[in-house]
Amino acid sequence: MWYQAAIRRALWTGGVLSLVLAVIALCWAWLAGLGDVAGAEGVRGAACVAALCWALNFVTLVVLLALVELARQGTPPQAKPVEKS
Repeated sequence: MWYQAAIRRALWTGGVLSLVLAVIALCWAWLAGLGDVAGAEGVRGAACVAALCWALNFVTLVVLLALVELARQGTPPQAKPVEKS
């Protein structure tokens, strides 16, 4: 199934993005501690982009896992008809 490869890629991507985000956050704190305001602001922008990528990867992983669960159960659940009184 293609789900397995996609989930594996999403997990690896999440790990790499977590590492990148940690390094960027350390650089941001280091530059802010040294008083380099312009450098810290630039690195903060990179941290925001990395955090957005991490969040999108997390949402993708959740959707993939939901698709796998639905495929495992067979047919998607049907909505129950509403009885009119």
